Amino acid sequence: MRTHMIARVLLVLFVLLLFGILESPDSTESGSGIQQAIWTLTYVVSILGLYVERRRAWPLIRNSWPIVALIGLIVVSSVWSDYHAISLKRALELVGTSASAYFIAVHFKLFEFLEGWVAATATAAVASLSLILAVPSRGVMQDAYAGAWQGIFVHKNSLGQAMAFGIITILIVAFAKDRAQRRNRLLVGAALLCCVLLLGSASVTSYLIFAVLALAPLMFWMSQSVRARRALPWMIVFGIVAALCIGLNFDTFINLLGRDSSLTGRTDLWTSVMEAIGKRPLLGYGYGTFWLPDGTGSAYLSTLLDWTPYHAHNGVLELLLDVGFVGTGLFLFVLAFGLWRAWKFAWGQHDITRLWPLVAMIYFIAGNITEANIAKYNEMNWVIFLVAFLFVSQPLTAKAPSIRVNERLDTRPQRREAVLR
Repeated sequence: MRTHMIARVLLVLFVLLLFGILESPDSTESGSGIQQAIWTLTYVVSILGLYVERRRAWPLIRNSWPIVALIGLIVVSSVWSDYHAISLKRALELVGTSASAYFIAVHFKLFEFLEGWVAATATAAVASLSLILAVPSRGVMQDAYAGAWQGIFVHKNSLGQAMAFGIITILIVAFAKDRAQRRNRLLVGAALLCCVLLLGSASVTSYLIFAVLALAPLMFWMSQSVRARRALPWMIVFGIVAALCIGLNFDTFINLLGRDSSLTGRTDLWTSVMEAIGKRPLLGYGYGTFWLPDGTGSAYLSTLLDWTPYHAHNGVLELLLDVGFVGTGLFLFVLAFGLWRAWKFAWGQHDITRLWPLVAMIYFIAGNITEANIAKYNEMNWVIFLVAFLFVSQPLTAKAPSIRVNERLDTRPQRREAVLR
């Protein structure tokens, strides 16, 4: 029992580390020595933990072979990179980060992981509000986006996205099982606090992500009723019509959100990035080196843009720069494979926690439209995607019998063993 409690505490600390609370707004990409030491320790513990539980880890690795293939290709990309040592170092950091996700999937059940994420999100929310009120010069952005809340995070978008995803995760945990009234109030309070911080972040991207994620519970409800499923085709038609209307009136839609049609210069950047991709389309420039100060990207884009980006502000474009069409095609297969598994994992089931992997993958897709988090080391969104992919890849988990919300466990040993597996 004590070991299990320690594991949960370490899980919460790991999630807080993923939130980036050890970083400062002006920190370099490499991070401080303390950050590097903590991440290295995390890699070592994860790899050793997987070795100790190798009988359980190996089937999971085998079932997630597309992820292994993608990470392997990224490691090999150091061969054709202009900066072999840097690409290899960052690829090995990606291996360590990914090993942490495998460690979580092997050592925790899905609901245990969600409880840890909720605890970390609530901790980050309380700390963020305290910092905003006590030290506004640190908790509120001062120069760019002045007045927007960032809390303990390094940017308003980081706060907004963490809170948007946290709200949905908290609600899933709240409705998963019977709970004492006091604990339910704590969960509702945590969700409301996250809502306040989401609004204070003034992050339009996070608002849109939250709106998309909020549709997931509706999809789950529809999967429980044959009558409700009949409305699914109409919802698909409505979604297509809405997408066409937004696409045909994109400028008007963006202006209503208080943004310009260039998405704060991103469209100009994307045009230039696609030109750079065309120079090395097959295998890319090697993992994590295009945006180095003396790298190919800086030399190429400095003549086209009046600002200096540090990533492509789009996950797919960034991956094309790193590993070309070969690696990006492999990732798109991974994504489609994961979405299909997550859909099967949730559809028709009565345990609402089974919805979380699908929500996590939708969140990952939405976040990579204007940011670049695909296959990034020490990155929260990549770990979220991997953990979701791995939980729906576990043979025993995927075949476990569904549990109705509020259903009591059978007292017979055989039935209990099947449910708790």
